[in-house]
Amino acid sequence: MPVPEADVAPWTQDASPPDAAPDAAPDAETPAVDATTPADVGMETLRLTAFPDRLALVEGAAPVRLRLRLDGPLTAPLSLRLEFERLIVDPPTITFEPELRAIEVTVSAPFDADEDTDRGTIRVAAGADRGGLQTEVPWIARDVHLTLNLGLDEEELLFVQTATDRERRLVAEVAVGDAPLPSVSLNLRGQGTLYCPRKSFTLRFDAPVQLADGPRIDQFVLIALCEDPTLLRSRTALEILRAHGLFPPWFTFVELRLNGTTSGLYLLIERPRAAIERLHPANGVVLRRGNPESVVEIDRPDEALIADREQFLEPYRALMTVAAAHSGADLLAALRARMDYDQYLLWLAFNSALRNGDSIDEVYFYDGPERPAEADPNQPWWRVMAWDQDEIFHDCHPGTPVPEPLLFCAESSLDALVASDLPIRTAYVAQLRTVLEGPLRPAAFRAALERAAAEVAGYLQRPGLAAAQFGVDAPAPDMATAVEVLAAELEARRAVLARYLPLP
Repeated sequence: MPVPEADVAPWTQDASPPDAAPDAAPDAETPAVDATTPADVGMETLRLTAFPDRLALVEGAAPVRLRLRLDGPLTAPLSLRLEFERLIVDPPTITFEPELRAIEVTVSAPFDADEDTDRGTIRVAAGADRGGLQTEVPWIARDVHLTLNLGLDEEELLFVQTATDRERRLVAEVAVGDAPLPSVSLNLRGQGTLYCPRKSFTLRFDAPVQLADGPRIDQFVLIALCEDPTLLRSRTALEILRAHGLFPPWFTFVELRLNGTTSGLYLLIERPRAAIERLHPANGVVLRRGNPESVVEIDRPDEALIADREQFLEPYRALMTVAAAHSGADLLAALRARMDYDQYLLWLAFNSALRNGDSIDEVYFYDGPERPAEADPNQPWWRVMAWDQDEIFHDCHPGTPVPEPLLFCAESSLDALVASDLPIRTAYVAQLRTVLEGPLRPAAFRAALERAAAEVAGYLQRPGLAAAQFGVDAPAPDMATAVEVLAAELEARRAVLARYLPLP
């Protein structure tokens, strides 16, 4: 809709001049053409300017604003048409009035099927056959698709498509699009997902690589998303968790091709141990909690470097026994001296609000970079990192959940304290409120879902990808419907929690 000049909002386009600029005389770089159309519409001295005078777009990203301004005497309404290709411009036709001289339109670049940076021009004109009042705005749209192509021989290709051996390592040639990268060592990864038709992998590059907008990284995991049929759960949850300090690895969607043939859409995620080492170079301990929690997987350092495994794990084991020696406020203080327990409760609150049916073994513990004064300087001070989120809004896997209505599928002894200790329950409720009144507000969650859906929709347009993902005869999910279903799941969960925790 046209926006009166007084209501035009400040510009947010990167490197744009301030909003006051259109009131100044146009400089030499500002597109401007004097009107020469017939005098009976009063346009002899009109001048049309566009601001900014060029647009930098990102495919699939939020629209940017283009302001069109008319200067000079205008005695009657004047309509102009915007001519463009490969963009979405809203509205495509604008009308200036004598009292309305600045109008905004929004411009966005939809995903396309290639990985090229696209370019073009928006032409604004009073009419193709009149030619007098017009201006042009160049634009460039950066592609955000990522394609990873692994080159394997025939035997290796059959292995990665059908085997379940996680120990065998292969060396593959690899390229992003057509650009070769250092060779990569890869192996199958996962447990139950080993039996999915599309396998997940761990990748170790010979040298760090920079992909898309990520940092330089040499270790990744490729997650096949075979337990995430809408392709939205993991991507949406990880974005929210990352914004709240619970998921430090870099990640993005990627199309995986094996010998040039698409294998579908994957999440490419920086390997947890590599992410923690990159962000906290002094860190020396990364553990993944198992199910049951007495089972621990050592992710860092390599187990071959550990002389006595049980002695190495003793600080983690001791954390699980703190409750036996403390209670009430003393217990909360003792936990905070050994770990960032408030961060742990924040992670627990996300799991509850999102009905994560598989969380006990989807968390990493690592030695935090900073610790409170009361922490033992010779022992790890634990922080946590979330992991797989493909089972949000899912039934609990087998186990004995803690009987507490504000929790969901909680199975750890650390979780059980919420139900048995009042100071800890109070601290947990504060974190749950933070989650429900902030990142999991319905509007905020829907916005995250829609961002993920836009990315998925772009990839599903690529030749053969949907068939590889879902099967030749299976329909691809409708992204708009998937967003509505997951948004409704959160609304239903909030309604349950509101019975025990009043919400705004």
